[in-house]
Amino acid sequence: MTTAPYIAGDGTTRQRSLAAGDGSSGNPDIANFALTYTNDSPITGATVPTGGAGILGLLSAIFKLIPIGQTTKSASVSVTIASDQTAIPVSASFATAQLPTSLGQTTEANSLSVTIASNQTVPTSNTQLPTNLGQTTKASSLSVAIASDNTVAISASALPLPSGASQDGTDATGVSAPSGAVGIRGWLSGVYSLVSSLYSIFSRPSITYISGTVSTSGSNTVIAAPSSGSIWLTHLSIQNEATTATTILLQDSTTRLRVLGENQGNGIALVFPQGREFKLAATTALILNLSAANQVGYSIGYYVA
Repeated sequence: MTTAPYIAGDGTTRQRSLAAGDGSSGNPDIANFALTYTNDSPITGATVPTGGAGILGLLSAIFKLIPIGQTTKSASVSVTIASDQTAIPVSASFATAQLPTSLGQTTEANSLSVTIASNQTVPTSNTQLPTNLGQTTKASSLSVAIASDNTVAISASALPLPSGASQDGTDATGVSAPSGAVGIRGWLSGVYSLVSSLYSIFSRPSITYISGTVSTSGSNTVIAAPSSGSIWLTHLSIQNEATTATTILLQDSTTRLRVLGENQGNGIALVFPQGREFKLAATTALILNLSAANQVGYSIGYYVA
């Protein structure tokens, strides 16, 4: 039996027996020798493959695991590409068979299969895109969502606001909208009507002044009935010019004022301030009705509105 020295794990020098490949003593067959360790053992969890023994068993198993040449995935060693690895060339056969032959839009059969990102939305076809730029009809527009913090002006054609639309504030307590009024536009039209009537009070038309006498018993038309509107009296003076007592009735469609001129010179004189004019019934004449055929004088200021 031939021996050879070796350094053990504890640093001491020991002798190792070298046996020939056939197990006999003598000069070993270098190409076929076996090594036997008396104090060495594999790491925890590592076992010598079936049929292997000692160092040669482990080395032969490692050798078997290292593939030589291209082979299948199941027979290959798993590796990781370095983080700073440059681009790996693609073989000509792969490029020819898998990559598009030209750039630009092409048919499905000549396109490279890709996967759209999970958060990417892509129109299904170019027929969903507008054919022209600029404003167009709803049917020819691309559907979009207005930003939640964007303010969009409402066109005049969209007024009045639809039912339930937000309004600026609320109606005052105890104040009711005018008859037929709806929303802001209803209130504005009511305010306009009110202001218009007030405006007519403070800016009345030009006043017409007339004077004269009547002496026929019964009805005497002093101002003819207007075709529209009413007669508004601003000044009125009526006086009995006869020596006989006379009752004078101021009338439109009914008696509005009764005056007794008991003596000559008796009568009334009235001035109606702006906003408090004496208004007769619409489209009626001003009549002085005398109780007898006695002369009565008058002076009147009026306008028609």
